[in-house]
Amino acid sequence: PNEMLISSPVQNLSLSSKQVRIATQLTVAFDTDLANLLPKIVAVCLSIERVLPNPEPVVNLARFGADGFELDVGMWINDPENGRGGVLSEANLKIWNLLQQEGVTLPYPTRDLRIVDTRPGSLDVTASVQ
Repeated sequence: PNEMLISSPVQNLSLSSKQVRIATQLTVAFDTDLANLLPKIVAVCLSIERVLPNPEPVVNLARFGADGFELDVGMWINDPENGRGGVLSEANLKIWNLLQQEGVTLPYPTRDLRIVDTRPGSLDVTASVQ
């Protein structure tokens, strides 16, 4: 048990506050104007009835992903007993509508396949991939 406590993340399950952070992630194209988009996402989240204005929703650039900018959208609610899924769904739908209005694209994953050895018989087409 001590090894698990030292080597694993610890999560406090006895909340002293009813405020709970919920988050959604999305990837937008590299040509997106983040300075314009991020405040609008915050405003959209604030328009949701159950989302708290303090602490304010935050949109972070989590990483430069393979397909685009990966964003983390976090917001706080104070009534987790009413569920989180409805708020998260409403946030996702409102963010989706905003992206459509702003002309922001969600990139499709792009992968290049290179076949290095093209000699006859070098590819085993009978092999299955699991």
